[in-house]
Amino acid sequence: MPQIYAIFAVIFLPGVSMQAKYLHLNRIFITIFFICPFFFSASFHASLVSDTSALLKVYFLYGSKPKFKYRHTEKREFGGLHGGHVSLVINGEDIGFERANGLHVFSHRNNKKAQFRCRLADLVLHEHKNSKVAVVHIPLGKSQFSRLQNILSVYRASLPYDYAFFGMRCAASTSEILSQIGLVKKRKRIGHILHAFYPRPFRRSLLRKAQKQGWLVSRQPGRTTRKWEKD
Repeated sequence: MPQIYAIFAVIFLPGVSMQAKYLHLNRIFITIFFICPFFFSASFHASLVSDTSALLKVYFLYGSKPKFKYRHTEKREFGGLHGGHVSLVINGEDIGFERANGLHVFSHRNNKKAQFRCRLADLVLHEHKNSKVAVVHIPLGKSQFSRLQNILSVYRASLPYDYAFFGMRCAASTSEILSQIGLVKKRKRIGHILHAFYPRPFRRSLLRKAQKQGWLVSRQPGRTTRKWEKD
């Protein structure tokens, strides 16, 4: 708008020759031509930034087993090389689907042995400081962030499914939640179980998507006394 006022001021400026007015107008138009694209570009960038309200981290702990030399000092983990864990980190909290009070082979509708466990993310990182870890950093829009918060709140208050060996576990549950906010493909529950029966297939799929989307992936190598699974 200031440029428009300047144009009218130059046109109706008394006591100035037409040649001088022409030079002034020429400078104004040049300024508008070069400045406006940068202004609109900056405005568009600001709108993209403002639409991102949170950063979601998908936290992968790799499966492992003790190396033979350290079999007496390193403990065995559930699942071994096909084990590991997946959880979601948001607002400083680590939230993951886990078994509780035992393990069902097949899911039970009424007697669920499961929980969505919520812990401080810093505490989880400290516990895994010597473990092999990969973290996918995903920027969320406002609607995605709001939807995710609502899902996690509802799921923690009332479990949507049981934790079972042949059923929903940490990877399948994470896949199902992310599908609801448009980050991975929507599937029926059996589809999530088959696609993410254990963390590795789901992790590899999300890492490929991260590369395509340009999402940051941070990694941490595990201690050398254990054999860690590979991607």
